Amino acid sequence: MSYRPWFLKSRRSEPEPAIEPPLCMGSYSNGEYFHQETARDRRLRRMILEQADRNARKVGMDRRAFLTTAMGMATSLAVIDQLSGCGDSGSNGHQIRTNLGVDAAAACAALDTSGLFIFDVQTHHINPLGPWRETNQRFKLFVTGSPQASCALDGVGCFSAQHYIEQIFINSDTKLAVLSLVPAVPGCTDPGLTPDCGLPLENEEAVATRELVTKLARSQRMFNHCLVLPNVGLQQQLQVMETMAHQGAVAFKLYPGWGPHGVGYFVNEPEFGLPVIQKARDLGVKIICAHKGLPLQGFDPVHNHPRDMAAAARMFPDVTFIVYHSGFNYGASQPMDIVPETPFDPMDPNPKGTNTLIKSMMEAGLAPGPNLNLYAELGGAWSRVMTSPDQAAHLIGKLVKYFGPDNVLWGTDCIWTGSPQAQIEAFWAFTIGADFQERYGYPALTDDIKRKILGLNAARVYKVDVNATRCAIDRSELAMAKRLLDAEIGGRRWALNGPAGPRTYSEYLRMNAMNGNRPG
Repeated sequence: MSYRPWFLKSRRSEPEPAIEPPLCMGSYSNGEYFHQETARDRRLRRMILEQADRNARKVGMDRRAFLTTAMGMATSLAVIDQLSGCGDSGSNGHQIRTNLGVDAAAACAALDTSGLFIFDVQTHHINPLGPWRETNQRFKLFVTGSPQASCALDGVGCFSAQHYIEQIFINSDTKLAVLSLVPAVPGCTDPGLTPDCGLPLENEEAVATRELVTKLARSQRMFNHCLVLPNVGLQQQLQVMETMAHQGAVAFKLYPGWGPHGVGYFVNEPEFGLPVIQKARDLGVKIICAHKGLPLQGFDPVHNHPRDMAAAARMFPDVTFIVYHSGFNYGASQPMDIVPETPFDPMDPNPKGTNTLIKSMMEAGLAPGPNLNLYAELGGAWSRVMTSPDQAAHLIGKLVKYFGPDNVLWGTDCIWTGSPQAQIEAFWAFTIGADFQERYGYPALTDDIKRKILGLNAARVYKVDVNATRCAIDRSELAMAKRLLDAEIGGRRWALNGPAGPRTYSEYLRMNAMNGNRPG
């Protein structure tokens, strides 16, 4: 079997890429949390590379090239299952038979997500040429110090709108996406301290990206929401909400765990949260998204708890509340700590992780059903458990059980971590075993449920006509460009891209210190 043309081209024009699995096994960060490489990660990486070497020899390929194929992904997922003791049909893991590692056609079929309607509700990019480079020097240092910056001479080009479009819509099977802004910077060098001061992507620029994608797609494939920091000039922020609503923002994003003096706020309290919710209702843009869990450096742990989101959902049944990260890793004393996902116990007085969100939902008297206006989002959570089948089964199983299959949303936090395609394929292949279904009451993770999570639920939230959108996408220049690249260069161009963000804990701490411990 020969190299894919894109791989051969990269070898001729650039230094040879590292020999790595298509799923990250080392230390990495998305800027909001840091994953420290574990002994299990190191063992898993070694086992994948060893098995990839054996399989590559069987099909007559170089190991580096083999790892960029569907067989390489299938080999990686099979090794994950093997290490986790998931060798039988009743175990948690990925629907990957061992022989798929040497059967190109079967591996491609098993991992094919091109026909799915994938709607990613948490994505990011910045403007690499914006005025923030002068007014927000600390964020510039963060960007130029991250590994993702290595693909551009100026250090920030890899986070541009063009790179965003490439990674989200060309290098993955994502059909629609929501663009989230990085927050403003209190105390930046603008003496007027305007609401947009230091924004690495300003509100109008987010609109411009949306319109560019709309033009290329001949339909709306990208939505944008407005970041709101009500504890930094409430009246100014309410005006920003109004301006952005008039320019097409479809949701508002909050960071209740953050504050300019280290103290956050709750969204169901009158000083900061309720005015934002009421303004959203007045504007008719009634979707509120909030970061909960994933404790950022400098976050107020009290207000990073998701209890207020459930309470607010009970107070305002006409508003949709989306809990970004689903409270994942809540209770960690520092970002590099790992809070394991455990079965939910309603009698536990001190729950951690996503159990905090589930308990707060129960305490608010909310339950799954067509009237539930509270949603759990997977950005930054799925990517962290997808190589640990039991943890993944607890995460997905609990959320589907207690929120219902209609109230779990797909998000990836990309492009900070590159193309989302590896996350998509790992999720599509994942199943919850019969043992966990029986012991914990988790539902079987059927293809229908996965389709809902990957995009159909978000389509309902954002009032997207799925069939009409599919038709428009298929006719668009953007989809045509993807089809041509897939056919002529190869569909797994993302496989050699390492994760973005700091790769050591010292880099992570330095980044946060430079950025003033602000959310991103």
